[in-house]
Amino acid sequence: MQLYARFRASSAKWAFPFALGIPLAYYFLNGGAPPPHNFGYAATIVSHPLEMTYAFAYATASGLAAWESGTLKADRIWELGSVRSRFHIAAEALTPVLSLSWLVLLTPVLIALVQTATFPTFASLLPLEMSLVVCIAHCVIGFAAGYRLPRLVAAPLMTVMTWVLVAFSASTTPFWLRHISGQYPEYLMFGEQATLGSLVPHILFAGGIAIGLCLLWLPFRPRLPRMALSLAAGLACCALAVSMAHGWNYNPPIEVDKAPMKCVGGNPQICMPEATAKSLPAVQRDTLSVLATMKTFGGIKEMPHSIVDDITTGRMSVASTPTRWRVGLTAGEQSDDLRLRIMDAAIQFPCSSPNLVVSREVRLWAATITGQIGEYDRRIGEEPPFAGQGEAQREVTRILRLPRAQQTEWYEERISSACGKGS
Repeated sequence: MQLYARFRASSAKWAFPFALGIPLAYYFLNGGAPPPHNFGYAATIVSHPLEMTYAFAYATASGLAAWESGTLKADRIWELGSVRSRFHIAAEALTPVLSLSWLVLLTPVLIALVQTATFPTFASLLPLEMSLVVCIAHCVIGFAAGYRLPRLVAAPLMTVMTWVLVAFSASTTPFWLRHISGQYPEYLMFGEQATLGSLVPHILFAGGIAIGLCLLWLPFRPRLPRMALSLAAGLACCALAVSMAHGWNYNPPIEVDKAPMKCVGGNPQICMPEATAKSLPAVQRDTLSVLATMKTFGGIKEMPHSIVDDITTGRMSVASTPTRWRVGLTAGEQSDDLRLRIMDAAIQFPCSSPNLVVSREVRLWAATITGQIGEYDRRIGEEPPFAGQGEAQREVTRILRLPRAQQTEWYEERISSACGKGS
């Protein structure tokens, strides 16, 4: 039977407008399109529309597979003694269903790629590839349900149950539930990339159930060993999936710094994503200017080897090191506070929570010598009122009257004394 003829005889034909229309409505009307500031990053553009599509694709696969299975049973196909194997008959019945569920996943992604004129990379397609495999598993699970239950019960039951279990997995606890549901829990932000290890539990869980069900159809007797093999295989895959995801928190393991970068200069080398690198000359000029002033006043002992834009770390926080600073270069250029961000990066206290009065004095002094007092005042104005602000202002006014060497000594003393016991 030709694929088109098979599609015309399948329930996929009648479900087509609904199965495809709902994800498209989400895409165009409910925020499914990629975020505006995506910088043409393929992983973001592919994963964002998928975030609202996984559950619909799996529900389509499971519900329609249950209906097709029930139809075969109602037509007594299994009693005909066909020369084709059960697996062959099931595969033919499920081909249109699987094709439609894949189309549900692929269509929003293709629209997003065309709208943003972005060519996908292999790594950016990993969440999509994972979901295509999980669709196969849901076809098998739905088919098994339709084999045992009446199709008028199995089809709506599997559709609703699959959608609910997948769609609500992201808002449930424990966290490992969201990492085995087949729905990658977050869209990938700029610079992020899904790891293979974060995708495997999704495939293992649904795939393990599907493999267990397939083993029940193996053409050998007695029945008990076959059921034992099916149960063992399914439980082993599901247990492995849960054990892999059990220690993960809200987010799965994600790689960062995967956006293409462009670097200029040396000592320090300044790096920004290629997507925002048009402002790199201006960023380099402002950065070197601030660093030169800070070095002249003793605010920096050693220049870093590189200063890297932290926009490529996505949702993760990656700490700076003495030789490699992480600074919001793109964000600073866009908000016109780049020089203040570089100044803050240059002030390195030996602890994470320095004394508030001392840190205000040091930052006020640095903002004054680098010509950033206006931006500093604006930033401070956005913070909660601070009782010691007047004290810090008087101290800095006094220090600025001193010779440069004494200002350097004061700065070093304040940095070393900012971290008392418990800081």
